[in-house]
Amino acid sequence: MSIDTSSIQEQTPLGLLTSYVNSYQSKQDTPKVIQYIKEGYFAFQTGGKNYIIEMRFVDEVVSEIPHITPLPFSPKWLLGIGGLRGEVYSVIELKDFLQLEVTVSGRNVINESFIVLKHEASGYIFKVDAIVGIRNCKITTFESEYDWLSSKGLIDDNEYFLMDIEKLISNESFIRGA
Repeated sequence: MSIDTSSIQEQTPLGLLTSYVNSYQSKQDTPKVIQYIKEGYFAFQTGGKNYIIEMRFVDEVVSEIPHITPLPFSPKWLLGIGGLRGEVYSVIELKDFLQLEVTVSGRNVINESFIVLKHEASGYIFKVDAIVGIRNCKITTFESEYDWLSSKGLIDDNEYFLMDIEKLISNESFIRGA
């Protein structure tokens, strides 16, 4: 009785171990993509408040950022910088920037996620409490102490505040971390 060994590839124990380690590391460095974004407004919750962002700024949503490097002497809301698919982003705890309490309410939401935003050559990642999803709504203006938060919309009988990303990232308190 003879065994055909031409189809069996011999691999040394070290080679096998190396391939397992490489496979494990490649899985660790790739965050799980929750949802790719295309149109409408992107709705989310943070600090017990509802917000929407224009879809043109949202690149994707991920459940985790593999590595966030803290920056010395930075404000509490700036978690640090994080790498994602070869790009470097500022990672922001949005509820700390907005000085809101930690609260999550509602059903059918994905808890604690990261919204990857792109504007021109800059990239930002907002850590939020919950993702509501992509929604359409009519926008109305209102009086606000922030120039980047002067519109709102009604979604499923809930009020959502529209963040103007262009105005937010050019805002003095956002730039200086005050």
